[in-house]
Amino acid sequence: RRVHGKLTLPHPAVDQVCKLVPTNQSGAITLERVGVTDAFCVTCSTDGYLRVWPLDFSSVFLEVDLEEPFDSVYVCDDGLNIAVGTRGGDVGVLDIDSRSYKALIHCQVDELIDFSLDYSNMQLITASSDSTIRLRAIDDHCTQIAKVKLSNFPNSFPEKVAIHPSNGTLAVGDSSGVVHIYIQQMQKQFMKFKTTKSEITGLAFSNNGYYLYVGGKCSTICVVATRDWIIARKLDGLVCRTASNCLAVNGDSTQLAVIGPSSSIVTLLNGKTLDEFL
Repeated sequence: RRVHGKLTLPHPAVDQVCKLVPTNQSGAITLERVGVTDAFCVTCSTDGYLRVWPLDFSSVFLEVDLEEPFDSVYVCDDGLNIAVGTRGGDVGVLDIDSRSYKALIHCQVDELIDFSLDYSNMQLITASSDSTIRLRAIDDHCTQIAKVKLSNFPNSFPEKVAIHPSNGTLAVGDSSGVVHIYIQQMQKQFMKFKTTKSEITGLAFSNNGYYLYVGGKCSTICVVATRDWIIARKLDGLVCRTASNCLAVNGDSTQLAVIGPSSSIVTLLNGKTLDEFL
C-alpha cells in the first residue's frame, strides 16, 4: 500500500466553502465515496485512490492506493483515523498522523458492500453481496453476534448500514429505498419506512444520534428525526446518481458532505437544515 502526501492540516473557514471540485492532471476525478471532518474531506474515486483533502480542496494531503478495490470508507470519531473496507472483506485503518495503514479485521464474507463501526462497544456491522447483514465484535476472531438474511428483505437487498452512536440501534438501507431499523443487537426489527424512490446510496447517523441522514440514487437526501423516525427535511436534485456512498457527516454533525450534483463535485451542507454553506 502506497501512502503519499503532507501532514499539516489547516482549518479553513467552513462558512466560506460551497461546492468543491477536486481535479487531477487528467481532469475531473470521478468520485464514488466521501467522508468529512472539521479539518478535511476524504474521497474515494474511480482511479483507485483514497485522497485526503483540506476543505478548500487546494491540495492533496494524502493519497493511498490500497491495491485492492475498496467499497466503503468511514472517518472515525477522533478525526485522525480512516477505516476502509475492501471487497475481499478486509477492514483496515489509515492513521493520518503517521501516514500508516494497518489491517483491523478480516470478515469471512462474500464481497463486502458496506460497513459501519461502533468503537464505544467494539462492534462492526457489515453488508455483503450474499444479501446478509452481520453484526460482529471487533476482536481477534471477528466473532459474529447476529445476522439478518435476505428473507427479511423481500424483493430488495441491503445496500447501506449504520450504527446509532449511543444506543446500538442499527439502520439498514435497501435497494428499494426503504430503511429498516433493528434493536436488541438485530434480534428485533423495530420498524421500517420509505425514504427515497430508488436504491439507498448513503446512510449515516449524526454524532448525537438525533438524526439519520439518507441519500438515494434518485438524487434525494432526507434528514430523519430518530425520536419518532419521521422525515424532518428532504432535498431533491443534489446527490450524484453514480456515487456508491454519497454522503458523510462530520464529528459534531454540523457539516454534511455530499457527492453531487455531478460526480466530480462535493457539496457541504448544514447538517440540520441542509442549507449550503455560502
